[in-house]
Amino acid sequence: MKKRSFLSLLGESGQTAIEYILLLAVASVLAFKLGDIIKARIIGDSENCTPDSTSLYCQIIAVYSGTNFKRFVIKR
Repeated sequence: MKKRSFLSLLGESGQTAIEYILLLAVASVLAFKLGDIIKARIIGDSENCTPDSTSLYCQIIAVYSGTNFKRFVIKR
């Protein structure tokens, strides 16, 4: 029985199953890597937001806290 199931993996339907498994593995690795990159860009180092920080979270906090505003004087 085991020999027959192994031989079925060598056929066309077995090749299709193996291709789907490999495709799923590659897609999951890409999803995890892109997730890490997106998380780093959006959240970044949320505990240490500096004015030079490029993360979206730090930029939003800077706008709403008022620490990133500049003052312009208009002479009349």
